[in-house]
Amino acid sequence: MRLTFIVLWSLLKSYSSEELLLYKKINEYRVQNKLERIILCDSLSFIAQLHAENIYQYHDFYNRECGLHTWYPSKKYNWSSGCYGWTTPNPRLMAMKPKEILGMKTFGYEIAHIHDPKNQQCNSDCCLNNWKESDGHNKVILQVGWKKPFKRMGVAIYKGVAMVWFAPD
Repeated sequence: MRLTFIVLWSLLKSYSSEELLLYKKINEYRVQNKLERIILCDSLSFIAQLHAENIYQYHDFYNRECGLHTWYPSKKYNWSSGCYGWTTPNPRLMAMKPKEILGMKTFGYEIAHIHDPKNQQCNSDCCLNNWKESDGHNKVILQVGWKKPFKRMGVAIYKGVAMVWFAPD
């Protein structure tokens, strides 16, 4: 079921020009910092798309309890939901989504960006510049402190929400 769904999604999915530009700019930034390019992965992009839509639909921009790595309950999909708090992060909630949703054998790491109001379209420059200025996000992009190098990246921009996923396998 999972494999069939992702195969159908990847056949129907066409990346927006802004998503492809974000993917390209992240890779250019990595190369400038002496890291290898990462391939675009439809499976991780699928997870990024699901999460961007979930955040757009349910996240309160002014909620200081739960951050953008929170997964809200879904009527369509059966995933574990939970708050990824500013003061009580839950990295396992995020890292296990590739395995939980698609049965992938890898874990993943996500960076996220949201506009206020949420209906303002994200663009690649805005997202990447914000991530470069954020120590935690920048460390993910540049793999500072990671044991295994990232090999795959998934990208999604949905209205005012951008999600990028990285995975080592």
